[in-house]
Amino acid sequence: MNNNKAMSFDSNLEELFQKFYKVKKYVRKSESIKCFYSI
Repeated sequence: MNNNKAMSFDSNLEELFQKFYKVKKYVRKSESIKCFYSI
């Protein structure tokens, strides 16, 4: 039971990490686009 809880927490953490990575990537892309347009 406790191990299962830890596993589900782990997968949730991984999902969160994936989302964060996508957002970070998107923000970086939009920042580079802003820089490109400001030149």
